[in-house]
Amino acid sequence: MDAPAIPELPFPGPDIDRGPHVVAAYVVGCAVSGMFIALRLWSRISIQALGLDDWCMVLTWIIFIPFTALVCLLAMNGGTRHLYYLLQTPSRAIYVTKLNWITQVFAIFCGVPPPKSRN
Repeated sequence: MDAPAIPELPFPGPDIDRGPHVVAAYVVGCAVSGMFIALRLWSRISIQALGLDDWCMVLTWIIFIPFTALVCLLAMNGGTRHLYYLLQTPSRAIYVTKLNWITQVFAIFCGVPPPKSRN
């Protein structure tokens, strides 16, 4: 018995790669957030009020660095393009999909603050 045929995907529109815009947004966001965390630590140390919430922010930012690198890698390999165009080279589509799943692990840890920092 033959497998059912997969219907063709509808035409999604123009092939626009917004990868460079995503890379710029994440790199600038990572750099600016790093500066703000450094300023916060400097101010908290100067008034001798460094707490657990500050260390939670540092830990989250440390996880944000490889997340930014993975998002940049994903975006530069076609991760911002529609699947319709990625499937023209199946090996690239598989690579981008795997990279997307790996990136999600870091996104979860960056998006959910530890309980102590929610005060």
